[in-house]
Amino acid sequence: MMISEFFLNIVFNIVSSLLDMLPDVTISPDTSVFGYFIGILKVACYLLPMDTVGTICGLIVTFTIVRAVIALIKTIWDLLPLV
Repeated sequence: MMISEFFLNIVFNIVSSLLDMLPDVTISPDTSVFGYFIGILKVACYLLPMDTVGTICGLIVTFTIVRAVIALIKTIWDLLPLV
């Protein structure tokens, strides 16, 4: 065991024991928004044929994935040390 690892283990144990003294955090989100969203989705499915809704959702997901991939490529390109 290296000296630095030894000191890091000591610091980790101290921080871990301090964090164990903190009370548990409980989060209870307001779920009434989900009911509103489900109502809108039900109306859309009633008015539009299911094939149309599926196609629209598929296009939204596809465009989002393409935007994320382009952003990732741009970020990697900016990080490359090109002269």
